[in-house]
Amino acid sequence: MGRTVFGLKSVVAGLIIIMVIGSIYLLATSSLDMKNILLGLAIIWASLLPSLLYFQGIDQPPIPFFPLVGVFYAIFFGSPVFLTSLMPTRDGVFILYNKITVPFIDTSVLAIVLAALILLLAAFYGAKFKIFGQLKSLKIKGTENSTAVNLLFWLLAVVHFFYEFIPVLQTIPSLGQFAGPIIFVAMGGLFLQWNSGKLSNVQALVLAFIIVPLEIRIKGSEFLITPMLLLFLFMMLVLWRERKLKIVAGLVVASLCLISIYDLTSSLRSFPVQNVNMVKAISQFYVEGKDKIDLKNDRQIRIPFDRFVPLVHRISQVWVFQTVVQSTPDKSPHWLGETYKPLLTSFIPRVLYPGKPKEQTGYKFGRKYGLLDQYNEPTTSINMPWITEFYANFGLWGVLIGMSFCGLFLAFLDRVFNAARLSNVEFAMGTTLIFPLIYQESNFSVMTGSMLPLFVSLYLYFRFGPAIIERLFKLR
Repeated sequence: MGRTVFGLKSVVAGLIIIMVIGSIYLLATSSLDMKNILLGLAIIWASLLPSLLYFQGIDQPPIPFFPLVGVFYAIFFGSPVFLTSLMPTRDGVFILYNKITVPFIDTSVLAIVLAALILLLAAFYGAKFKIFGQLKSLKIKGTENSTAVNLLFWLLAVVHFFYEFIPVLQTIPSLGQFAGPIIFVAMGGLFLQWNSGKLSNVQALVLAFIIVPLEIRIKGSEFLITPMLLLFLFMMLVLWRERKLKIVAGLVVASLCLISIYDLTSSLRSFPVQNVNMVKAISQFYVEGKDKIDLKNDRQIRIPFDRFVPLVHRISQVWVFQTVVQSTPDKSPHWLGETYKPLLTSFIPRVLYPGKPKEQTGYKFGRKYGLLDQYNEPTTSINMPWITEFYANFGLWGVLIGMSFCGLFLAFLDRVFNAARLSNVEFAMGTTLIFPLIYQESNFSVMTGSMLPLFVSLYLYFRFGPAIIERLFKLR
């Protein structure tokens, strides 16, 4: 039994001490109005409460799914309150996407965020232990033959890389909804099989030195930080379940390093990767402190902002939420559920429904609230987190009821896909389905629309695949 302090586990006591010291520092040094300081701190504390409960052992499933949801809200809706000095400004006011101004911090907006988080937490824990307390977790029969299961994992990896490296396959409707995320199932499943002694060391080496580097190369090919962070997040969750905590710590450090170069990568996206010497660019920008980066072919690019300004702008979703609250419905009418309509058809593969409407909610959102203009292509979009989407559709009551619904939804997923004693197949599949929902920065239909067809496909694949493999290769 671990050491305790006043009934708290030492790690929880340590976290609380750090949070208290940080809160005192912000109270003493922040120039914000006291109401805004207290609300900002309350948002952070409420967001981190699931983490404290997790480490205390009150709710401790194999992976900290819901605690990480809380961390998302702490970063994107709590911390920006205290990072306003790093926001891009013009004439003393914040600038969002070089178009919209935020002249002041609206106390009522912070109060709405806090109320929404409290309802999210209450609904999640109430539903998990009262409504879904007896709900059975995912079970897939017929996966006892490890050789057959390993072949199925490898086949998923092959399909994924074929899709990524053969452009014609990317034109097949709906294939990407399956071929994209299955690499997580493959990598997670193969690692778990190896760690439980069901995969040879040779195959493990192929996974570690070919499959993983290839996927990192794919995720980092366009200087986009988020896909790489999600890959690292999935790896950390799998490793956390197996208590490979030193490797988890290494991936956390790698993620922080990746986040630290966001200022640079956000300026390099318009340049082909082959024209950029990334090591040299990082050295010039961070070590030498230059604001002009040398590219190949004697070209240069100027970084227009001070350090960390683009990063803080990127995580400041609370100010986007404030823009929506202050504009709706006086300037922009409520959407009244418009953004949820894609859910009615998102589960239908486009190959079966060629006329299925395209998902362009992010573009429509940006145009409606002035974050994009007529010069932006329809392929451009602005992220709309769930809480923001609820307000844009139904106002205050939409946020309060909607976030309560999210708590119920996440509790259901946590019970089914994040339970103890899941097999390697069940865990890899379940984690692949739910881990993207930790990062709730896109609208609901984008993040959940493909979950049902992906679940059905993977369930059938692993339910009947092993038997087919056994017959084909006479493995019994």
